[in-house]
Amino acid sequence: MVNVLFSLYKSGTATVSYLGCKSKIFQLKQGVRQGSIISPHMYNIYNKYLLEHIVNNSVNGTSLYGVYTGIIAYADDILLLSSTKSGLQNLINTCTMYSNDSFTKINTDKIEFLLSGNHQIENCFINLSDKKITVQTKN
Repeated sequence: MVNVLFSLYKSGTATVSYLGCKSKIFQLKQGVRQGSIISPHMYNIYNKYLLEHIVNNSVNGTSLYGVYTGIIAYADDILLLSSTKSGLQNLINTCTMYSNDSFTKINTDKIEFLLSGNHQIENCFINLSDKKITVQTKN
């Protein structure tokens, strides 16, 4: 199994197809392979420490019938859930520290901050490193 994974990631190549045109073959040098059945599992193995740390040590987040649901991960997406804004900020701070320690990058352009229920909060935001993430209004 180790040899198969090593081969998959050592010699991976790809092309880009757009409007009937195909690019030259190029070497894949980093990241998990999109569309591969094993990619979500590889990502979860890589982030195992973060997931376990939050599940085992967090006083923030949500639970459902005694099962912690404050962090849900699949593929390269992580969903953080908390019943309070300060709890969510603590979860984000934990993820940021893990990202810095593991040399991974959080794509702040893809982050959304949502509220549920009847909230009338103006200028509501959370901090992610040096960036303010404002609450999204969904209709």
